[in-house]
Amino acid sequence: MGAVMLKTMTEIHSPHTRMVFVDHGGASRVVMGGWTNYVNEDRWWDPPPIHHEDGTNFSFADAHSEYWKWKDKRTIEWGMLMQPFSPLQSGNPDIRRVQMASN
Repeated sequence: MGAVMLKTMTEIHSPHTRMVFVDHGGASRVVMGGWTNYVNEDRWWDPPPIHHEDGTNFSFADAHSEYWKWKDKRTIEWGMLMQPFSPLQSGNPDIRRVQMASN
């Protein structure tokens, strides 16, 4: 899987759907200054941030931001554990949504 480095804003396709920042809170030793997710597996790499009534905030390449409330109880349960590398969570719509926004 080859990564492509984008150097200008015009190279971002659909910037209104491309996540650039996540409010992960920064309090977890697990995350340590960044937040990573798998783009092709139905599991969490870093724990999903649980803030603001079981959701978190994302900002996008077009400069807008959105609050996303997690829909799958497995997301909330795993996020509360604050552990990396979740077990497989097949069909989790939260994972899929994050994958689409970061891929």
